[in-house]
Amino acid sequence: MKVSEKTSYTYFWETEYKFGKFLEKCFGDTFKRKYSLEGNGIFNLLYIDNHIYEIKYKQAKSLAATDNKNISDKNKKFIIDTITTNLKEGTEYSVVGGKFIYFPVAQFIGQIEIIKKLKEPK
Repeated sequence: MKVSEKTSYTYFWETEYKFGKFLEKCFGDTFKRKYSLEGNGIFNLLYIDNHIYEIKYKQAKSLAATDNKNISDKNKKFIIDTITTNLKEGTEYSVVGGKFIYFPVAQFIGQIEIIKKLKEPK
């Protein structure tokens, strides 16, 4: 993921806005950023085939090893494939448990978690 032209950040949270823009570029109209009405923060949501998926982005301690777990949810597989395909060429990444993606972001390690939601968060 090309977070920005800047290669060094003081804090990981400085990359969060660029991550939202990255998702918007990858998924277009299926991506929505929703602000919680209950004070739970900002949700990155994907609406695919009448299902809702939340994409959580946070800092990880290390790049986990890929476990080659079979992904049974075709939409999760589509999301993972789309994100990993759009990472900057040559970026080392790993997919764990069929729902986590780890990759370097500047001097940090980013973790994406893909969560299927039963209903839209408030």
